[in-house]
Amino acid sequence: SAVGQLISAVAHELNNPLGAISGYVQIALHDAIPPRMRADLGHVYNNVLRCRKVVENLLFFVRQSRHENKRVELNETVTSALELLEYRLLKTENVRVDKNLADPGPVIIGDYQKIVQVLVNLVNNACDAMEATTRYPEGKHVTISTQARGGRALLRVEDNGPGVPPEAEAKIFQAFFTTKEAGRGTGLGLSICRQIVEEHGGRISLENRAGQGCEFTLDIPLGNVEELRRLEEQETVAAAVENVFGPEFWAR
Repeated sequence: SAVGQLISAVAHELNNPLGAISGYVQIALHDAIPPRMRADLGHVYNNVLRCRKVVENLLFFVRQSRHENKRVELNETVTSALELLEYRLLKTENVRVDKNLADPGPVIIGDYQKIVQVLVNLVNNACDAMEATTRYPEGKHVTISTQARGGRALLRVEDNGPGVPPEAEAKIFQAFFTTKEAGRGTGLGLSICRQIVEEHGGRISLENRAGQGCEFTLDIPLGNVEELRRLEEQETVAAAVENVFGPEFWAR
């Protein structure tokens, strides 16, 4: 279709500069640089990876997307998402974030970057919702929690914004539906989140408290013990190969 061709062309045009940025960052990381600069470059590299995943997810609507199956620690995805959003949360929005993370954290089998993308989208949505809300004295507040229960991994994102209008609840995960004002939302974010979660064999749900905030819950199967062990062995071998031959080995 014409839309598919357009998205594919845009993806190609974006992936080229993203690849160049990734390459230069990796070269810089091999140099002797100050720790703070190394940390900043690490954030740049992580954002490049996320941008690449965003481009891939645009293709969800026109073709089958490749899905990675790896060992994913949900607590680590929370840390990564908050690092990507650190500037907005702390510097521009002044949002307090509480983490209630299970110990040990739930482990699933899936695509690490896609789970991070879901979290980033949910937290960004929470920030957008809380912009027009004044809570005194608690201020803007987001709580992220993880839990393992009954063979399932639960990941929750809760905010104290105004909640979702009751008439919008049934349509909140539909593609191109948005509660944001014109020009601020595409209506694709939550639809893509649902697709990613379902791709992991799970489901995403909304608990709405109109006027008091809302809570999104990701409910995903925990990883099978034998499969997790096999994946861990594969990752150990892959890390050893990269240590000897470098990451470019896999591009041969």
